[in-house]
Amino acid sequence: AAYGLAKDPTSFAAVAVQEESPCDGATAQSLRELARLWSQLEATMSLPAVERRVALERLSELDAQLLPGPIASPLRRRLEEELATVFRELGEAAFDRGLNADAFLSLEDAAAYGLASPKLEASFIRLEERARNTLDELQHELDIDRRCAKLQDILAMTRPSSQAHKDARRTRRACP
Repeated sequence: AAYGLAKDPTSFAAVAVQEESPCDGATAQSLRELARLWSQLEATMSLPAVERRVALERLSELDAQLLPGPIASPLRRRLEEELATVFRELGEAAFDRGLNADAFLSLEDAAAYGLASPKLEASFIRLEERARNTLDELQHELDIDRRCAKLQDILAMTRPSSQAHKDARRTRRACP
């Protein structure tokens, strides 16, 4: 590999900082930026999830600029794992605050990286259980507007394939 991509994600960036770099100016600059950000990656792990997401997304953008398309650098998989973790953590935090739709969106973002994990699945299950409990409580709700609003919330916090989503969609048909 021309830039030493085999094992050390930062080794290819060292090429860019050499005086006689085989890279053009823009590529060398991107490599230097990637090396700088990669060296800060470990420090980002202690940042709050939102700030960590921004830093990881910037690294991912640089990686995609250097190796566009289906070519994956050693860094890309690590970034995807870290971003999936960050989105899962953001989803769990939103869940804890009762922001169910936000929790669902963050968990979906985590799942978009294709990294199935027991923690991610457990987070979806907790959200599904909350939706199921809300559906059960709705049996006693007499205010049609509140009932319809809660059904809409259930639809926003569950996967279309889930039973709670299907039940909420079916029940929501009676809403104005």
